[in-house]
This record gives sequence, structure tokens and C-alpha cells, in this order.
Amino acid sequence: GTNEKSRLVDLVEELLSKKNFGREKQTPLIFVRKYQRGQEFDELKTEKNIKRARAYLKIQEGCDQFCSYCIIPYARGPVRSRSLENTLAEAKRLIEAGFKEIVLLGIHLGAYGQEQGSGKNLVFLLKKLLPLSAQVRWRLGSLEPMEVSRELLELMQEYPNFCPHLHLPLQSGHDQILKAMRRPYSTEQYLEVATEIRKRIPEIALTTDVMIGFPGETDEHFQAYLDFVEKVAFSRLHVFKYSPRQGTPAAKFSDQVPYAIKEARSRQMIRLGEKLEKEYAEKFLGRTVNVLVEEKVADCIGEGSSANYLKVRFYFPDAPRGQVIPVQLKRVEKNYCFGEVFSIQ
Repeated sequence: GTNEKSRLVDLVEELLSKKNFGREKQTPLIFVRKYQRGQEFDELKTEKNIKRARAYLKIQEGCDQFCSYCIIPYARGPVRSRSLENTLAEAKRLIEAGFKEIVLLGIHLGAYGQEQGSGKNLVFLLKKLLPLSAQVRWRLGSLEPMEVSRELLELMQEYPNFCPHLHLPLQSGHDQILKAMRRPYSTEQYLEVATEIRKRIPEIALTTDVMIGFPGETDEHFQAYLDFVEKVAFSRLHVFKYSPRQGTPAAKFSDQVPYAIKEARSRQMIRLGEKLEKEYAEKFLGRTVNVLVEEKVADCIGEGSSANYLKVRFYFPDAPRGQVIPVQLKRVEKNYCFGEVFSIQ
């Protein structure tokens, strides 16, 4: 897996310091230790980077789910979580460094703390993070749909700096394929979760992953995907084609889907995703949203993301990267919202 990754720079510097480096053939060196149950989370601190508008705070590693297509549980090992104390210390450091948005990351984010058995789960952590600064907004990375709890949604309702955006991987829109994938939900269960989320937070952005061409996928299955994705009305899709990973059960399935079919279906799903994204964005026309300035895309044109993950472009000669500015949305074009900077305090 990735054990000892925090030592990478030190190991490279040690190798470069050797007198014979580069003069003779080197024997490969292996420093990755086998994972031991109870081993602590391997931390990597994030330094302030002017090229990055938001900070990413990794709080969890590994996965115990073993979906049939996924190599991660084999490559990364079981679930292990960053300690609450270290997570809070790193969060405070990132806030002091000036970041206005921090994204919580993990291979299986919703499993945070479960191996520790202390009850200090993701919701417990968020209750500590959200009050740290009202000027810093928090976003979750990817969260398994069945791990969206009432308590999590209540926090999102309570704290304006908890971004109203959840990325809930779907992978497939047909129960037969979900079962073959070993996903822990049915389409009915997924829809129930999405419905409950929207009942509490009507304008939330729900984004997802859709895997195209899993072994055994037929035209009938794919049509069910399209119908289900449109029914949920996601605000954005990440569409990708299935590719076998050696060592996973799905790689040995006999009914692999030809690449040309996967490619054609992917294009169709992407078109649907673009339509849904545009429909979601149009709901916010005329409103003023707070946009994290991420980059300059042309002379005097800035680009960034709103709290609910709208892609926004705006005219502003000196857009301050990494800052949050109010932008009034005027039109939607090619899945971008275009707007005017409303006012800056």
C-alpha cells in the first residue's frame, strides 16, 4: 500500500546524498511496511500553496468494502483514521494559513473513526470543525450513500459554512449490476436517501460517479441507468468507463463489454449529465452566490466554485485567488454560470 509515504522526501534526499549515486546500478529499495492492525494513520501535512485555492485535509485511509471491481482494499489496506487531536490541529493550521475552503478527504470518508470504536465518527468530527471559523467553509469529498445520516444533514442545516453539496457514488442504476459490483444498496435505497436529503435541504447539489461498461451490462441495463440518473436529477456526473483491475473478482468475469460499446454509452451518459447540470444551474440565475476564486482563465476573467459546487466565471481584473467573493449569476452557458461581482467588503 502507501505506508511510509510521509518518509518519501527524506528517503530521496538520503539516496541523493550517497557518493556513488548515479555512478553504478542501484538495487531497488523497499521501505513500505506491511500494514499491521491498529497501526496509526500516516500523516502528511499540507503546506500553503498559492497555486491552490482550497485545502484538502485527509482524515481517513483504506477501505473494508471490497467492491468486486475495486483494487483499493488490497492496495491501501483496511480502514484507519487520523486522530481527532491531529485532525483539529491540522485544520487550525490550514485556517491560519488563510484557506477559505477545506475539503475533507478519505478513501471511505464515512468510515472515519469506525475502527477506533470510540464513537468519534465523521459527525462527531464535523461538530468540532465547523465552529472553528465562520469564514471558512467545509466540503465533504465522496460519501457512501448509506452513510448519510440524519445528524449529518442537521449539521448542514445548522451551519452556513457547511457546503450544501454531497458527492454520493452511484456506479450503476440497475440492481442486478449493483449486486454484481457488491455495492451495499439498491436503486430504491439510493433514491430514498436522495429524497430525504432534498426534503431537508431542497437546493443541495447532489453529484455522483457513474461507471459505464461493467461486465454483463446490457442495453437494457444502460437504459435503466439513464432513467435512474434523470429521476434523481443529479447536479453533476462523473462518468468513467470500467477497466479491469488485476486481482479483483470483476476482472475475471467472462462477459466483458467491448470498448466501443463503453465509449458510445459514456458519450450518451455525459450528454445527459450536461443537461442535468445546466438545469440545476439555471435555478440560481439572478441570485448572488459566494464564489471561491480558483483561477484566472482569461484576461480579467476569473473562475471558481460556489458552496453548492456551481462552476462560475466572472469579470474581475484582480480576482484574489483563494478568497470568497459574491457573484450575481446572469446566464448559464456550456455548464458555466456567468456573473458579475456584486460587491466586495
